[in-house]
Amino acid sequence: WGGGGRCYYCRLGRFNQCMYQTRIGQKAEGGMARYVIVPDISLYNIPADMPLDEAAVVEPVGVALHCLERVDLKPGDSVAVIGPGPIWILAAMLADRAGAHRVIVLGLAADEARLDLVRRMGYDVVITDREDPVEAVRNRTEGRGVELALDVSGGYGTLSLALDLVRLGGQIGVVGMSPEAPFNPSIAAIKEVTIH
Repeated sequence: WGGGGRCYYCRLGRFNQCMYQTRIGQKAEGGMARYVIVPDISLYNIPADMPLDEAAVVEPVGVALHCLERVDLKPGDSVAVIGPGPIWILAAMLADRAGAHRVIVLGLAADEARLDLVRRMGYDVVITDREDPVEAVRNRTEGRGVELALDVSGGYGTLSLALDLVRLGGQIGVVGMSPEAPFNPSIAAIKEVTIH
C-alpha cells in the first residue's frame, strides 16, 4: 500500500480503503507474473500444514465474510443470494452458519451444475430465467420477501432485483461490482431498505 498503513482509513483498520493503495492486479502488476513484490501489510501466514488448494479459498471466504460482518443478520432471518460464482456459494454457507432460517440461491439455467451443488447442500434454488424470482422468493417467505438480499453477482439489474426481493425494512449487501445499472432509490426509500 502506498501510504504504508498511515492514512486516515488505515489508522481506522480499514486497510482495504487506504487512500494510497495500489491494488495488485489493478493499479500494480498482477499476481500471474513469475515474481511479484507484495507489501507486508498484504501478506498473511498460513499454517505449514494447510493444503494450497484450501489456502486459495481464504480470499473469497474473506470477501463473503466481510459482507456478512457489515450487515445485521439475525438468527432466523431469510437470505437471498444472487450470483453464480464461488463467493455466491460461500456467502450462502456463511449465512447458513450464522443462523439464517432459510437461504435461497438465485441463478440462471446456465448455472445448473452449481445450482445442483447448492440444492445438495440443502438450500432453496430459484432459476431466474425459468420462473419469476420475486414471486418465487415471496412464496418461500410468506409473501414478505427476505430480510437480507446479497447481490454477489454485480450483473446488470441485480441490485434492482435485490431491492425487489427484500422485505420492508430489510437489507441489501452489495458484494459484486457492476457497471452502471438501473436502480430506483425511491423504492429503497419507500421500503426503508438499508444498503451496505
